[in-house]
Amino acid sequence: MSVYHFPLQKVMDLKEQDKEESKLKYGEAIANWKKGQDELFALQSLRDKWQAIRADSAEHQISIQRLHELESYIKHLGRLLEEKKIEMDVLEERLNLLQQQYTDKEKDFKAWEELKEKSYAVYKDQKDKQEQSEMDEIAILRFARRRGD
Repeated sequence: MSVYHFPLQKVMDLKEQDKEESKLKYGEAIANWKKGQDELFALQSLRDKWQAIRADSAEHQISIQRLHELESYIKHLGRLLEEKKIEMDVLEERLNLLQQQYTDKEKDFKAWEELKEKSYAVYKDQKDKQEQSEMDEIAILRFARRRGD
């Protein structure tokens, strides 16, 4: 019996490679988003810490210059937080886009797999019919030889 070769295997291989590349990009986007989340949390914690220091300084005598420095630093952290939030929005949009692309490519590849399976089923059915026909022919020849003997 001959070996089955899917006629569109090269196309399917390219689709699989495309899906895997998309999966890698999506994984990288997840890692970048998680890293950004960690950085955002660290900035929020730092700002909270300095706000607590500022609140404590109200109870203790502190120079006006030091108070201005604290305020300035807290405002700076606030700006960094806003920038990081904007960056996170962009990362989240990219993450969603890459997730959708990966999902689409995965569905496309599964459709190609189903096509290959259907193609193989047709091939197998034809081979089975061919084998059955050959077996029938052999049986007829044997029967004819027996009758002729």
